[in-house]
Amino acid sequence: MIRTLLLNFLLFTTIYAGPEEDEGVKYANKCEVCKVFSMELEARLDETGKTHDVLEVGYSLDDVAPKKKKQYKQSELRLVESLEDICERILEYNIHKERDDSTRFSKGMSQTFKTLHGLVDKGVKVELGIPYELWDKPSVEITTLKTQCEDMLENHESDIEEWYFNYQGKVPLERYLCSERVLVDDDDSCLKEKGDTETDNFFPYLVQFYTIVPCGGILITPDWVLTAAQCLHNKRNSILVNVAGSNETAGEPIGVKATFIHPQFNMYSKVHDHRFNVALMKLYRPFNLQPLGFLNKTAGMLVNIGTSKSINTYNCCFIYGWDSIISSTIRVFTKAIQTISVQPRDKEACVNKINNVNIVCASGESRKQCAGNPGSPIVCNEPNGDNRVLGIASWTNFSLQCDDSSTYLNLTSFR
Repeated sequence: MIRTLLLNFLLFTTIYAGPEEDEGVKYANKCEVCKVFSMELEARLDETGKTHDVLEVGYSLDDVAPKKKKQYKQSELRLVESLEDICERILEYNIHKERDDSTRFSKGMSQTFKTLHGLVDKGVKVELGIPYELWDKPSVEITTLKTQCEDMLENHESDIEEWYFNYQGKVPLERYLCSERVLVDDDDSCLKEKGDTETDNFFPYLVQFYTIVPCGGILITPDWVLTAAQCLHNKRNSILVNVAGSNETAGEPIGVKATFIHPQFNMYSKVHDHRFNVALMKLYRPFNLQPLGFLNKTAGMLVNIGTSKSINTYNCCFIYGWDSIISSTIRVFTKAIQTISVQPRDKEACVNKINNVNIVCASGESRKQCAGNPGSPIVCNEPNGDNRVLGIASWTNFSLQCDDSSTYLNLTSFR
């Protein structure tokens, strides 16, 4: 049965104030334009610099006088050829609206559209308000970035030539052109942004899966997943689990052999009672995570359950979550893992939030610190490198976007 996913909203809302705000568009600022231009020109020069050709220059009517020889790598011709259509290369970029910094301008398909294309491949009809064949065409941000690139090239041609002939190989173009000239009186903070890539391999114990909602979980061993019971009360036989925190295994879904829901959990109680919102999933086979080196030395587990007396002693803890595209019936992950450092607090610190003894709260400097998808964990690090899971998200709004502290089901109560 083909389901219809109606996305009658702007895909994302990270926008600048201005005329474009109503359309959900965030154009590149001066820093981002210069950063992209510098990266593209240096990449182009790397391509053209691999030749060892020697040019003969000079002209004589009698063609007798010897011609001068010049290395192509040091020639004006190389610069001209490198700059030719340099801004056309911008059209190879895509706008990655799941990112908040300058790395939103990057090559390759965005995580958002990978998700949407995946839904189409599975038979879901996705309506974005634009024809499917236009999904992968350059967006207005990218076509505008190309124009901004052309303007920068025209306005700073002499600076580029000066760098090419006198400072190439000595001073990075990004510093020479952007920091010291284009942005000398403007914000250059985007030049320091490298993207949040370390999380791709830093949390190999995180998993995500779909039931009626997108859920998270944590591998306590390579073939046992700890998650929220609310994720398993329906469609248990069709669950496929993906490791979310490691590129090595992210594309390797594994089926669920058996599920074990806490016997006192009641999904259908009139008053939402999440005191026992915890469950385990046994996988058909284990994930191959041993080479990543995250197994605890003492217990042979990826993570251990924390102890109640230790909740207030941890100072290096993390919570996790994913943003999701939402329709009236379907929720899907649209971005990579978000993680925020927090300080766990015991029940006395948050007893006024929820009348439940089986809770642990977390607070941090960031305002974006809500519990994420159901089943996503709060994990703390021991000095010896072992990991402790203190709780899982049970009271959740499916994202990290809120102005309150996180509240988790306290797993130490079940030891």
